Amino acid sequence: MNRKYVWLINMVVVLTLLAAVPGKATDKSVTPVVLFPGWVTTKLEVQVSGQTAFPECPASGTFEWWAGNPKNYPEFSQVCMDKLMTLVIDPDRSKPMPERFSNQPRVTMSLIVQGYLRFSARWNAWSGPASIVSFM
Repeated sequence: MNRKYVWLINMVVVLTLLAAVPGKATDKSVTPVVLFPGWVTTKLEVQVSGQTAFPECPASGTFEWWAGNPKNYPEFSQVCMDKLMTLVIDPDRSKPMPERFSNQPRVTMSLIVQGYLRFSARWNAWSGPASIVSFM
């Protein structure tokens, strides 16, 4: 197996274990780790309809996102795309973790193509549809 993939897999395992270790956070503003397996082959359509969270970005419009997308969306800079696609985290710890994540207000993301993991025949247990895994 390629050394780069072995290193990547080891890092994911180490970070997952570190994130899963129970303990008291020293800072209340700790950001959860959100993993998107299969993100390289996932395609999203992002629809913006009257957003006001980022005044420097267009209030309305549509763009597609995937890794290495060659399309140019002149009305949406890369910074605006990143800001509009950044998940909002509700700080209410009484809610289950999946209910704490949401899109930016007035922004809708739709899955066009669901990504898959394809490391090697050795990693068949990892191959499958992308999913969101989060740790606090």
